[in-house]
Amino acid sequence: MDKKNILIVIIAFLLSCLLLVIGSNPNTLSAKILGLESKIESPRQLYNVYLAGKSIGIIESKEALENYIDEKQQELKNKYHVDKVYAPNDLDIVKEITYDNKISTVEEIYKKIENIKGASSFTIDGYKIYIKGIEKKNEDGTTTTTDDVTLYVLDKDIFTNSVTKTITAFIDKDTYEAYLNDTQNKIEGNDTGTIIENLYIQNTITIKKDRIPAGDKIYETEEELSKFLLFGTTDEQETYIVKAGDTIEEISNNNKLSTEEFLIANTNFKTAQDLLYPGQEVKLGLISPKFDLVEVEHVVSQKPIKMETIYKDDDTQYVGCKW
Repeated sequence: MDKKNILIVIIAFLLSCLLLVIGSNPNTLSAKILGLESKIESPRQLYNVYLAGKSIGIIESKEALENYIDEKQQELKNKYHVDKVYAPNDLDIVKEITYDNKISTVEEIYKKIENIKGASSFTIDGYKIYIKGIEKKNEDGTTTTTDDVTLYVLDKDIFTNSVTKTITAFIDKDTYEAYLNDTQNKIEGNDTGTIIENLYIQNTITIKKDRIPAGDKIYETEEELSKFLLFGTTDEQETYIVKAGDTIEEISNNNKLSTEEFLIANTNFKTAQDLLYPGQEVKLGLISPKFDLVEVEHVVSQKPIKMETIYKDDDTQYVGCKW
């Protein structure tokens, strides 16, 4: 092989090595000198935003989006008197290492959330109450299962106090408090009376601190929630204006209510014999409690024993005077 061919082989070998180096790192000085610098960028740490499992864009900062949502929802803060508003519960912001350089602004992502889910999908701190339905046996022997109920409140005390209000629609308030405080009058000896032995709710109730959707019904007062727990609705109940001569039993029968239902709906009356006065307004709402209360009573009463006198002649004895 002559010198010329040897030189060509050496040059070809050097070029091959140079191209190999450039291929492994397209941003080397050699590549820049030769004008072969790659335009491919290095991967970056970004955040992919998923709404209901579908990607709606990539952003640079998770915190920036969360802060923007909070700033834009001042109306919700004022309505519910809360300090912070959060993203929808089905929004996930996932950190990813990606070459994708199509980055969205937080404003663009926010608008997509509003367009897809609506402003009511944003969430606030509160409590989620779950009342599990139970299986009940009907008079005809069949069984039905009551509906599960999900409620939202800002303060769990609103729920617990509402349950108490609902219970005292069925049980006298003083009697209920005496049961809770274990101050019921004891029945001893020949005493008579009634005491509550046990009182419990059959349904399983779960109270969980959670971020609750601002677009769902949120109960803010005990009065509103206790009304729902008793009647199954917060709508205004039908009312009736008492006329002269009306009785609780007559009003109940005329409106397809039992006297018990009437008394529960109108807690200011204690018995069906309570007097009414003309012009008085009473509720005719049909109750539909959202939980089932079981009361076990211990009753001691005096039962009259009927005595029967039997006359029997004794022919072994003399009757009259003996001479």
